[in-house]
Amino acid sequence: MDDAYHGAQIPLAFERVSLCDICHGTGARGASSVKRCSRCRGSGRVQFSQGFFSMTQTCTQCGGEGQVIENPCPECRGGGRARKMARLTVKIPPGIYDGATLRIAGQGETGPRGAPSGDLHVHVRVKSDPRFERTEDDLLVERDVDIAEAALGTTVEIAALSGDLTKIKIPAGVGHGATFRIRDKGMPKLHGRGHGDLLVKIRIAVPQGLTAHQRKLLEELARSLRAGHDDGASTERKKDDSGIFKKIFGSE
Repeated sequence: MDDAYHGAQIPLAFERVSLCDICHGTGARGASSVKRCSRCRGSGRVQFSQGFFSMTQTCTQCGGEGQVIENPCPECRGGGRARKMARLTVKIPPGIYDGATLRIAGQGETGPRGAPSGDLHVHVRVKSDPRFERTEDDLLVERDVDIAEAALGTTVEIAALSGDLTKIKIPAGVGHGATFRIRDKGMPKLHGRGHGDLLVKIRIAVPQGLTAHQRKLLEELARSLRAGHDDGASTERKKDDSGIFKKIFGSE
């Protein structure tokens, strides 16, 4: 995904039909092997009459080419083209998305008998990044906070895909799954200016492997919270609860 964010130059190797290196597209072993078609006299079309009507059709002797190859090229067997490996560097623009197709003019297969080459269509697959989930130009990142940070509030530092670090304030009492938006820290817009946004989704991590002391403090907090619900939870008790949280997680 870093290449999709910053843009990249990607080397590409592929097989395509190209001009034959032996006959240089003539399809003949030598110049003397190419003769004008005797039936259509080089026009590639023949005319015939049927009653009062005059009609033309493709010459069946030369296949519409107007010439006949008496001694075909051994490499391309008279086709003037052969399959070969090609290598080029593809420019990936910033903000490219998974499944996009890039068209590179003139880098497709060589046309028959001197016709212009077609275009090369490159189907882009963007490798996912385990840190981010992409939706159009926005990126989503999940951030764990412990129950003390969730209850008391905190400030966390978020690393964007660009490498920039941004601090966001998590308010006290934040809920699991709450999402905060950081403007212009998402993916570059592919066909426009600016960037999408970076969304930070909060996950509240439940502590594992509590010590006996921490467990005792949590049980004390649980009793205090239940009592607070019963009698209206006085302001002084709420302050005490905050102190208990800090003791559990070493903030004091």
